[in-house]
Amino acid sequence: MGILDWLGIGRGELRFQPVRATLPPDDWFVLPGHFTFGYPWPWRRSNELGAVLNWSGLRVDREILGAVEAPRVNGSARLLLWREEGLFDPVLPVVADQVGTLYGAACRAQRRVRIGGSRAVIVEVDTPQRERVHRMVAEWGRELLHGEMRTPLDVADGYAPHFDTMLASWAWF
Repeated sequence: MGILDWLGIGRGELRFQPVRATLPPDDWFVLPGHFTFGYPWPWRRSNELGAVLNWSGLRVDREILGAVEAPRVNGSARLLLWREEGLFDPVLPVVADQVGTLYGAACRAQRRVRIGGSRAVIVEVDTPQRERVHRMVAEWGRELLHGEMRTPLDVADGYAPHFDTMLASWAWF
């Protein structure tokens, strides 16, 4: 018996690392009974509704569970969160290819992280529309939590610490 077996940790579990916050939260988003996360200045809650890309690449209406945005002159940075049916493990091997196909761009980076203790994969792509998209898929019981953070490409690197702060402060209820 190895040390990981003795500790009750599966070998693949070690690849999902916690996210470290680099900015202090300025305010908190709370979806009562579900989750909360902090977001730094200049982010604010948004009432954005609308269509998101499903795994087939179609724009579909989903109930947006949460939306925050950071206003900018050249286009807002925004994060949308929604849920879909499905289990996490079956999507894990194909998520990077799937996201690349959805946005018409190659995978720029992929991270396996933990948000509030749950496993999540974040795939980053630079779209032909000059946006950087961080697409997140996280396990949420017997469903999947999807997230999409979009930023203008020319300022995208500056928003990475903002997204990490949101993920690092995540808590499930």
